[in-house]
Amino acid sequence: MSAITAPAPAAPAPSWLAAPVGDWKTLSAAMTAEVPAIAGFPVPVACAPGAGLGHPACYLPGIPVIEVDGDLLEPDPDDCDPAIPGDRERYPVLWGALVHECAHAAHTRVRLPHERRANWCGAARQLEESRIEGRQAGRRPADRRWLRASAVKLVLADFTAAAADPSSPREAAAAALLLAREDAGILDPDETAPVTAGVEAAIGTEALGRLRATWRAFHAVADDDLRTRVALARRWCRILGLDPDEAPPAPLVIKIPSELAKALARAIEILAAAVAADFAPPPPPFPPDAADKREHE
Repeated sequence: MSAITAPAPAAPAPSWLAAPVGDWKTLSAAMTAEVPAIAGFPVPVACAPGAGLGHPACYLPGIPVIEVDGDLLEPDPDDCDPAIPGDRERYPVLWGALVHECAHAAHTRVRLPHERRANWCGAARQLEESRIEGRQAGRRPADRRWLRASAVKLVLADFTAAAADPSSPREAAAAALLLAREDAGILDPDETAPVTAGVEAAIGTEALGRLRATWRAFHAVADDDLRTRVALARRWCRILGLDPDEAPPAPLVIKIPSELAKALARAIEILAAAVAADFAPPPPPFPPDAADKREHE
């Protein structure tokens, strides 16, 4: 008789992973059920307050899991049913963050190095944000409105992570990431206009044109092409006068906003108003007897 070997016990989940409980666990399961349609394959979702490892959301392919910060959710978790498409309109920012991470799952097929290793690593990861959104919207056009809804949170997170001395090339590059989402088809020109003017004032029209050509080339890169990503990220750094192989400085907390930061704030206000109008509830139905009353008058 051959010996029966018991399967090895599953390794415990890392302590730093989000572990939703109660209503958050139920909501996470409901979101997980919707991921295959969005990403093309199943990925577990963990949605809870504070999830996301310091970001609005994140995708961890090695585990795999998508974490979404429950603080993005306005209704109570026990009052949400994402299986109903119309219900998602009550929490568009959270749903947009989920769609964004599903876009990473579907289109970031290569492992990008940590952004703190070198300037080119940070550039590659930041350029990837608009690339995967463009791919997702091209594959599923209806996802554009969700990506727009979460853009404010995501762009602010990108800008904060790359914060540097006001009006520096690094700050201009962080602001330019908003413009890259215009070319990806997520934002409209009137929404990015304040940032376009601000970036041109900071680094010049010629440099911005070279950055635009770089992010457009990055958008065209195949999902599994790491070599081209690296080359374009290094080009991005050289355009800005940054050493691609130098480790980036620690992010600074800028208490006095620069003119470029103010331009970004104006653009975000425009975008937020457009998104709010898109997701505003419809007006109440016309009272059935109102027409008769008006006719009588």
